[in-house]
Amino acid sequence: NIYYMGYSCVLNIAGVRIGGISGIYNSRDYLKGRDEKPPYNNDTKRSVYHVRNLDVFRMKQLSQPIDIFISHDWPSGIWNYGNSKQLLNYKPFFREDMESGKLGSKPCEELLKCLKPTFYFAAHLHCKFAALFKHDDMKVTKFLALDKCLPNKRFLQVMDIPHDTNLKIELTYDLEWLTLLFLTNHLISVKSS
Repeated sequence: NIYYMGYSCVLNIAGVRIGGISGIYNSRDYLKGRDEKPPYNNDTKRSVYHVRNLDVFRMKQLSQPIDIFISHDWPSGIWNYGNSKQLLNYKPFFREDMESGKLGSKPCEELLKCLKPTFYFAAHLHCKFAALFKHDDMKVTKFLALDKCLPNKRFLQVMDIPHDTNLKIELTYDLEWLTLLFLTNHLISVKSS
């Protein structure tokens, strides 16, 4: 995700708008700038992969609909909208974090509720889990997380995503996203604060 989409990005493919945010939520680094640079030390080799509030802020400025949203973390609370009993049968050690509200990412939950994508794909917790999240306006997001790509794991799902068959299957950057990057460039900090 980081390689193709950076820390956050919106792309278009044949009329399908795909947004994404890379990394793992860590409250300690969330409000920091992006001061990491090679050679990485023991702290920065981890913090470079942590989500920052600027990336979430930029995503929340989008006004046009998102068809697909991708994140590494699951949105907090998403297990309430799928078969949580089956999830706990597969990963019983999730129970404590689910009950305390620590399972998942609050920033990803904010993006789910703000962007209302048609599809939301995530990873991180290494298990297959599907959910249907109903928004206040009755729009529905289909959430899917998959397991690690290993033998005997449920890591693959084939889906048909509706797209404009008149458009070439070509990856392009989203004009609204590029505009948002330009307008918020002054907010980037390469300091730890």
